[in-house]
Amino acid sequence: MQGSQEVWLVIFGRCLFGYALYQVAVRLDIILFNVSRPEHYAADYSKIHIYQNIGVIAGSFVIGFLTEHFSPSQPFFIAMIGFLITAVLLSWAYKNNAQPEININDPISKSISEPQTNS
Repeated sequence: MQGSQEVWLVIFGRCLFGYALYQVAVRLDIILFNVSRPEHYAADYSKIHIYQNIGVIAGSFVIGFLTEHFSPSQPFFIAMIGFLITAVLLSWAYKNNAQPEININDPISKSISEPQTNS
């Protein structure tokens, strides 16, 4: 959609991409929150953001190379393939981590699993 000559299709593609990116970011945070331990939250989130920034920097170089050696629309097709791979991997990871295990001995898990009553 991004490589189209039609303006409305480019705008629609950007809106679709923004919504999908929002969904991926939120689900990634949920998965990380479910599999991480509270004392490791900061380090785990830092690792995620470092790798995201490395991806942005590497992506800029790859896009420049693809545009220089192939057609200007080629990066959009490569991005579509990457997005589809990411969507499949994310849905697989989300499906496998959808139900977090609750440890009864962990005070945080215990407070989440037990309903609170007003005394």
